Amino acid sequence: LDMCAAPGGKTTALAGRLAAAGQGGTITALDRSHVKVAHIRRLAREAGVEALVTAYRADACRCVRGLAAGSTGAGERGATCAEGAGPAAERGPSSGPPQGDVAGARHPHESQLAAPISEGLRRRLERQALARQRHGQQPILSAHTAEGREAECPGFDPGSFDHVLCDVPCSALGLRPRFRHEQTVEELVGTAQYQRRILAAGVGALRPGGTMVFSTCTISHLENEANVRWLLDSFPLRLVPALPRLGGPGLVAPQAQPPLLTAAEAAMVQRFDPGEPASDTIGFFIAKFVKL
Repeated sequence: LDMCAAPGGKTTALAGRLAAAGQGGTITALDRSHVKVAHIRRLAREAGVEALVTAYRADACRCVRGLAAGSTGAGERGATCAEGAGPAAERGPSSGPPQGDVAGARHPHESQLAAPISEGLRRRLERQALARQRHGQQPILSAHTAEGREAECPGFDPGSFDHVLCDVPCSALGLRPRFRHEQTVEELVGTAQYQRRILAAGVGALRPGGTMVFSTCTISHLENEANVRWLLDSFPLRLVPALPRLGGPGLVAPQAQPPLLTAAEAAMVQRFDPGEPASDTIGFFIAKFVKL
């Protein structure tokens, strides 16, 4: 399960590895935008892995049946997530309304479900798509094309997936073009809280014994190590080494609030810092868990 799949590069790469292994399996990809779901599916077709990828339009926080957004139900150890958390991830640093590309979140998300369209508009859009097809043109990606509308997520039973990837929306402070981007502490805290809603749903979707990978492209410890600490303290999860080893260890700050990782835990995650002179990389963070 790729919970935040757009634009589809990770999904396609994973599907390619499945195909090469020849041992079966499929990838389920989620995004809240119809347009991006259509793009994920198109990318899978172009890569020749369409048969291995099922892409749905879905709110990752609500993709598990019977679980409130931000809760995994049984096995949770006192974890809570406010329903309205995550203003920076959903709105970005500005106070304006959500747009298609939101500043402050690497994977922009719609703030609400897409409104239903009229039957007349649906027929008109389908006629336009057919006309473009007759002329050998690609269909226009629209939030209301038939390709996107048919991809509504049915919801999943708890424990449905062997592996879950949570490459969550983040402040993107690890990206070089964002070095001069301003964000307040409140926005960083809000983004981290929004990530927890997705991570909690990811734990709920994962079967016992399955693996979950959590990643960001930020250097903010609030969105990285603090969320690893929260996951370990809140759910039946065990941190395991994220391999192959390419990055450095996580941050250790026993007096920090919120607390971060122990030295042993920090050695199992990977932190990529653009400020390190020996590496030429963006800021990135990876942690891997096994569900108990």
